[in-house]
Amino acid sequence: ASGAPRPAVDAMAEAARLWDRVVPRPGLRTLADLLPT
Repeated sequence: ASGAPRPAVDAMAEAARLWDRVVPRPGLRTLADLLPT
């Protein structure tokens, strides 16, 4: 993610994706979808 407007949001999205991979949950999935990629 080079030139990201908000590194914090990008990090959160990445963490959510990783967690979703480890434990696929509808809530986490929705959260990741809500977050701007």
